[in-house]
Amino acid sequence: MATKPKPRANGQQESLISNLNHKRENLKHTSILRGNLLKISIIFLLCASLFNVIMMLKR
Repeated sequence: MATKPKPRANGQQESLISNLNHKRENLKHTSILRGNLLKISIIFLLCASLFNVIMMLKR
């Protein structure tokens, strides 16, 4: 009877650790996505400003 709770506790600890690892991986993926979105938005802003400059020069 006393030996049964111990494996359960170990299993719970392992599941908690695996959940934490999954959360860390998800955070990494979200940070990568944020970085890509930042790069894309900066490139878009640069292209828009270049387009505006070209349109101003054409006038």
